[in-house]
Amino acid sequence: MKLYGKKIMALLLSGCILSGLCGCSVGSTQAGKSTKDSSGASEGKTVKTKKGEETFKDNMSLYDEEEDDGVTTFYLTATRGNSSDGSDHSWKDVNRLMDQDYAKMHKERYKCNALLQVGDENGPREGELGYGLSSPNGVVLIRGASTANMEQKNFKIKLNKASDTYRGQRIINLNKHVSDGSRFRNKLCYDLIKDVKGLVSLRTSFVHLYVKDETEHASDTFVDYGLYTQVEQLNKDALQVHGLDRNGQLYKVNNFEFLSYADTIRLKSDSKYDKDAFEQLLEIKGNDDHQKLMDMLSDVNDSSIPIRKVLRKWFDEENLTAFLAFNMLVNNVDTQSQNYYLYSPLNGKKWYLINWDCDGSFAGVDDAVRGKRVSLGWQSGVSNYWGNVLFRRLLKDETFCRELDKKVEEVKKQLDDGRLADLIHRYRSIAKPYAFREPDAEHEELTSSEYNTMIGKMLSGVDTYYEKYKESLDNPMPFYIGKPSSTGKGCQFTWDPSYDFHKRGITYTFRLSQDVTMKNPIYEKDGLYTPSCTYDKKLSPGQYFIQVVAKSDTGRTQVAFDNYFDAEGESHVGILTFFVGPDGKITLEGE
Repeated sequence: MKLYGKKIMALLLSGCILSGLCGCSVGSTQAGKSTKDSSGASEGKTVKTKKGEETFKDNMSLYDEEEDDGVTTFYLTATRGNSSDGSDHSWKDVNRLMDQDYAKMHKERYKCNALLQVGDENGPREGELGYGLSSPNGVVLIRGASTANMEQKNFKIKLNKASDTYRGQRIINLNKHVSDGSRFRNKLCYDLIKDVKGLVSLRTSFVHLYVKDETEHASDTFVDYGLYTQVEQLNKDALQVHGLDRNGQLYKVNNFEFLSYADTIRLKSDSKYDKDAFEQLLEIKGNDDHQKLMDMLSDVNDSSIPIRKVLRKWFDEENLTAFLAFNMLVNNVDTQSQNYYLYSPLNGKKWYLINWDCDGSFAGVDDAVRGKRVSLGWQSGVSNYWGNVLFRRLLKDETFCRELDKKVEEVKKQLDDGRLADLIHRYRSIAKPYAFREPDAEHEELTSSEYNTMIGKMLSGVDTYYEKYKESLDNPMPFYIGKPSSTGKGCQFTWDPSYDFHKRGITYTFRLSQDVTMKNPIYEKDGLYTPSCTYDKKLSPGQYFIQVVAKSDTGRTQVAFDNYFDAEGESHVGILTFFVGPDGKITLEGE
């Protein structure tokens, strides 16, 4: 890591689809001023139309101060705090512990005091956050679930209430995006979302971070931590400045597919209410009256209520079609059950989806460039959302599919008009130099040449994902394989029926193997008309793999939702694994 010492220390002392194709129907710095006042919310408020319906519109004036090709420099000084607020920890301890460590200790993540100062490559700058301060103005801790276990960490800085803000924000999220070879896809998507009618974006900026650790001994040296993306925290304050209702309901979706979850999603007054269990599905970020959420989920899961009625009552069709269209066109596949927020204004009825964490967009391009096997299976087009109750019911509705077609065409035209290409080229010029110098270079999995190839794939990616979208409407839909059961002399295998938008006949091919590649199956049966199969021989103890492939009358195929991850972490799409014990008992992985 590059070290910066005396020069900066001296400065310190001185002072951030087509309608009819749808299968349903057949260098510079821009830090912003450090003020206690946040940006106004004069535009884009949730208002009532003449028909009394809600509208959902962003406050575009928030983005006026942003400069897409700028990098803000942060100087973070870490010091020990005190035990009363849990900040009495070293920088080393804050960084070294993983999620499982905290789980074993039954403790929240460690944090330490932080002095955040904003400036440029010459040091903190007059008029910016933290200039001239010597005492902490906040705390810092690790953020993110999977990234907490990686060498390069993501950070969350929480500024004190008495402190000035960074662009009106008191919570500063710094993301390293270690799994993203480009190091800019998250920012790219948020900047693209600004132009999509029906969606709300969040403010982002590139940040070059320097850290000085004074938790164990005095230091005059800042260490270069490389390039980060700062993303606005979606909370009550953010709702307000974006022109939305700070008093409304706001939930961060973690593992949620619009099922009723009646045993978990309860009112606070319910004696069986378990907030920790609730937040495994939805983290509560706003109003904690859950009655409206429960009423909506009840209707979504009531098949006797037509989905058009559910849609009109509880959702905004343009928001839903925009969410699906945009995420499909940038292949942001990890959005079927997480990585977005649910928002509803306090005195309104409708629910809206707001994107969160878009660095999974353009999924697979890194692996494709490196020559790795890329098998997304059902994770493209509409089939990616088929496991979600709300999306599945909507996609079975012809009117919704026509509206989705229109929105896909609209968003694709926006991306094709040059905005996407312009941002990719500009952000490449910023991110690539950082990616190939320390400290980020040793963690960049692409070579310089591969990086350029990846940029090319991103530039042509929307056309590819658009075709995948259209193909997905002609394919059978994915399904889940059930847990095998013993028949005494063999095994019974079942799975959910697949679905074809064109109402064509579907048959199934079943394979049973002890090899995940299915090259030498123990048993194989083709042309099954029902979603079940029986194997009339006893299985010896060991691990087994099941593959079921659905095929339409026209030869279009689809695999199951189930994925198996091998010892190297490689995903085998459409494969369910199970185990037979010495006593013949059948168990699934993890049981």
